[in-house]
Amino acid sequence: MYQNKPWCNSDHWITPRHGNAFHTAYMFYSPSKSYVHVEPVSKTLSCGHREPVRVHYILNQGDKKEDEIIFYYMVKAKGDIIRTGTHRQPVEQGTETKGDFLLNPSVDVDTAPKIHLLLYTILPSGGLVAGLRDFTVEPCFSHKAKLWFSDQEGLPGQKAQLHLSAFPGSLCAIHAVDQSVFLFKPEAELSSEKVSSECIS
Repeated sequence: MYQNKPWCNSDHWITPRHGNAFHTAYMFYSPSKSYVHVEPVSKTLSCGHREPVRVHYILNQGDKKEDEIIFYYMVKAKGDIIRTGTHRQPVEQGTETKGDFLLNPSVDVDTAPKIHLLLYTILPSGGLVAGLRDFTVEPCFSHKAKLWFSDQEGLPGQKAQLHLSAFPGSLCAIHAVDQSVFLFKPEAELSSEKVSSECIS
């Protein structure tokens, strides 16, 4: 809440106006006093890598304590569950069952442009504790291609060598225009984001 302060009046002063803003925080309560929290990631996940995701947990196992906790996870993308797995977390006897660990889901063409990660565990009492988080993935393509010139700059009329490499089975096309075309019509330029959106739609 912004706290208004008194000000002095004068004919040459401008009276400030401050808008009020507020946020209501609702208390989250678990009957079993157990929680699983998946940390958000500030960046877009990179394609072709395993991105670490940190998970925090506080579990009340009751009188029957296990030596390890099994966390189950599901990765959903484009409306389908594309990946499942488990993570086994050892527990030291006589200590409180809480801590954190890293989960390393793989990021590839099947996960773009967004993945939904569901992580859960089952308590000895039969209760289920879960955490959910969404992640944005950069545009991914199953066939990788690379195009480059032998020299970055050249004189008019000078020979230039163009190199192209691609995965087997890739369909490649080369389109060369003057740069001024994109200055007057930037929407005509292809980008990984534009190709990815066309493929998804």
